[in-house]
Amino acid sequence: MFSAGLLPIQMFTGCRGLPMLTRLMEPNYKEHRELVLFAIDGVVQIFESHSMAHKNDFCRLFARSGILQRLGVTLQNVLKDETATGYPEKVISILVWFSQGDSLVKIQTCTQDLLSRVLQSLHHVSYPLAGRILKIVRNLSLDQVAHEPLYRAGAVARLIPFLEPCAEPLVAETHNLVLSSLFALCRVNKLRQEEAAVNGIIPHLQHFIQVQSPLKEFALPMYCDLALASQRSRMELYKYHGVEFFLEVMRSPNWVVNSLEAIISCLQGEPGLVEDTLVLPQNVEKLAAVFDIIGENRTEQALEPLMNMLSFSPRLCAALGNSPFVASLLVQLNHRKAIVRKNILHIFISLYRCYTDGDAFVRD
Repeated sequence: MFSAGLLPIQMFTGCRGLPMLTRLMEPNYKEHRELVLFAIDGVVQIFESHSMAHKNDFCRLFARSGILQRLGVTLQNVLKDETATGYPEKVISILVWFSQGDSLVKIQTCTQDLLSRVLQSLHHVSYPLAGRILKIVRNLSLDQVAHEPLYRAGAVARLIPFLEPCAEPLVAETHNLVLSSLFALCRVNKLRQEEAAVNGIIPHLQHFIQVQSPLKEFALPMYCDLALASQRSRMELYKYHGVEFFLEVMRSPNWVVNSLEAIISCLQGEPGLVEDTLVLPQNVEKLAAVFDIIGENRTEQALEPLMNMLSFSPRLCAALGNSPFVASLLVQLNHRKAIVRKNILHIFISLYRCYTDGDAFVRD
């Protein structure tokens, strides 16, 4: 179409060619198939002939012409047309360019109809092509203006199945795109965190954390947030031994405080169930080792959640009072900060009150 170079594209654009290309992208695909494919080719050539900086300008011009209202339908039409080889890839490439635009372009891209159609297409394309669609979602999710539209379009539920392990060569990249998108969508929104939990994200997060995947940097904060999101998300955690897993997460010094706060949230929601888990000998042993894990510099941050945990659970308090936890506390009384020593004494008072024989506790 524009094989002669850049000048014909500039002339075409100046003569209101972009709105004409948009109008050629007819929703009635059966009757206007050749025109639709011609329009797709034209749009692709225009984008490919410009640098990324200029692509954003063309995104704005095309958006103003109404092309985004037609791209979703066009994508679904070319996917159904088995003879339109290569055209699904071209439409997805166009959408990728829009997803890389500035906030104004992304706002115009995030219409309910377009996002719903794009996300629906995820399960009707090959794995590599699904990866291209996931890149669109990831690009959009980097801008907060896209979070609510993506959520309303069902992004959370549709993305999670792509965290499943498989033998595809692009699986690592796919997992990265999906988890980074979900991280952006769910990080500060409890409703989306709950939806992610209900739709099965928990075992995937546990897997990435257990195998020390590079995606652990996304998985760990997301996993800890689930305990604070809602009662329903905590119930999903319990299905996958969530409390025990938090105790495993505590082996990482940087995540001890977050894990303790998550356990407290679980303890407040389901005191009987969680307390039964925490007082098991192997779990008391893990909690008793908390000061050995965090080191002196993080002791102060860990004390407040520990005090809260002991106040919520007399049984756990009694169990820790009969463990090496007491010896670790005595060592911390030599801490250089007075506030730390004061909180250690508060913990000793809690342990004393829960101990069946207070005099024996003092002697021991």
